Parts: sequence; structure tokens; C-alpha cells
Amino acid sequence: MSGNQNRRDVSGNRRDGYKVTSQGKVTDTASTQKEAEARAKAQVSDAGGGQVYIHRPDGKIRDADTVHPGNESPVRDTKH
Repeated sequence: MSGNQNRRDVSGNRRDGYKVTSQGKVTDTASTQKEAEARAKAQVSDAGGGQVYIHRPDGKIRDADTVHPGNESPVRDTKH
């Protein structure tokens, strides 16, 4: 298998809703970004930890969070 199975991406917009994807496949949908992010973090947590990436509507990464027990960087996250 290729790719990171413990990574989820959240993308979408207010009009069309938000989707959670893993390796390019939709694993969940939500009407708000906050709800989609929570679902993505739950999926990653259930898989043993990893990364959740939140994307802007243009596809650029807006934020990334490590879900424990993933490999957290020792650098303190100052965005939250």
C-alpha cells in the first residue's frame, strides 16, 4: 500500500459542504468545517494517531494538526 493511511484531509466550502478524505477517497462529509475536522480527528485517533490537514477552498493547506499518539514535532504549535 502506498500513502499515509493515518492522514485525513478536510476540504470543501460553505455552499457545497465539507468532505473528509483519506488517500483520495471520501470517508465522511459534513455541513460545517468544524464538524468535518472533528470527524477527521476521530478517524485518525481510531487508526492510532496521525495527521489532519485542513485545506482552503483553493486547495492550499490552511492548518495541520497531529492527533496523538502520532509523531508530534517538539516545536510548540503557536497557531492554537
